[in-house]
This record gives sequence, C-alpha cells and structure tokens, in this order.
Amino acid sequence: MSNYNCLKSGAATIITLIVLISPISVFSATVSIDSLSIAQGTSVITVPVNLVLSQSDLVSGLNMSISYDTTGLVFRNVTTGSATLSANKTMISHSPSGGLVNLVIYSMTPTEGINDGTIANLEFNAASAAAEGVAYELAITECVLSDSDADSVNVTVSKGQVTISETADESEPESGGSSGSSSCFISLLE
Repeated sequence: MSNYNCLKSGAATIITLIVLISPISVFSATVSIDSLSIAQGTSVITVPVNLVLSQSDLVSGLNMSISYDTTGLVFRNVTTGSATLSANKTMISHSPSGGLVNLVIYSMTPTEGINDGTIANLEFNAASAAAEGVAYELAITECVLSDSDADSVNVTVSKGQVTISETADESEPESGGSSGSSSCFISLLE
C-alpha cells in the first residue's frame, strides 16, 4: 500500500472517530396546545399551552407564535402559566393582528429552568359567527426554546382546537391534536 493510500485511509479513520465521539444532544421538549369542547355561550374560553421536557430544567426561555382561527375565536388575553410562575420567569405577549399571538418567556437570571406544566393560558371569546360543532384550530407556527447557555433545544409542537358544543364537556382537556416537528437552531438571545 502506498504512503498516499495510508494517509488517505488514516484521515478517513480519524474523521470517522471524530464524528462518532462528538456529543449529540438528545434533550428535547414538546410544546402543545390543549383541545377543548366548550359549551355555546361560554363567556371566556381558556386554552392551556403546555411544556413537556425530556430532562428537568432544560428550558430557560422561549419565543413562540400561535395562530388561531378568527372565524370562531376572538383573542382576549394571555395569562402566565403555573410552570412559568414556578420558575420565576417573566412572560410578555403581543397580538400584532387578528389570528396571531406572540409569546416570550424569559428571565434576567436564566439559570433556573422551566419544568413540565402549563406555560401560558390563552383566553378567547367565541366569535359571533362561531358555529356549533365546528373545530377552530390553534397552531404553534414558530417556536424557539433555549437552555441556560442560550443554546437551542429541539422542540416538537402539537396543535389544538376549540369546538363549540351545545353542552359543556366536563372531561379533562385533550392534550394537543395533530403534531409536527421542528428543530430550533436559533438562539433566543440572537
């Protein structure tokens, strides 16, 4: 075997070893919107947005956009969820137009992470044109999660819906409807 082939073979082995021993992040999170059935005439519809982690205290901040169907839902407000409050985080929200709500959850001391639970509660009224039996979709259209080092955390998002019914469904809300997956590789601090 020539010296060139030995060098070529040795370089390939070194590159293979580097790839195999490089750290691969296995940490991930799921952000989901509950699906609810609400009685016709309900004054305020509260829809939880939940976080489930593969490791505790993994997420230190987040930035997301949520779209909703304006033919059935009228946005009122967002309140801070219990998981966000427990982690001593601040939440700000903005609705730049009908059909879209932006949320940012952060802290000036990002070392304490958010654990599993409700991170926000979206409040809506039923639109005057809301029809009984129709499911009005809520979807996470953008989602960036970061850890305490401002590194991105892989996230899977799951949409939900609100269905207006003749009578209230007293059962627990269903966790997220259809799901999609997106990997976030943008730092929250960029």
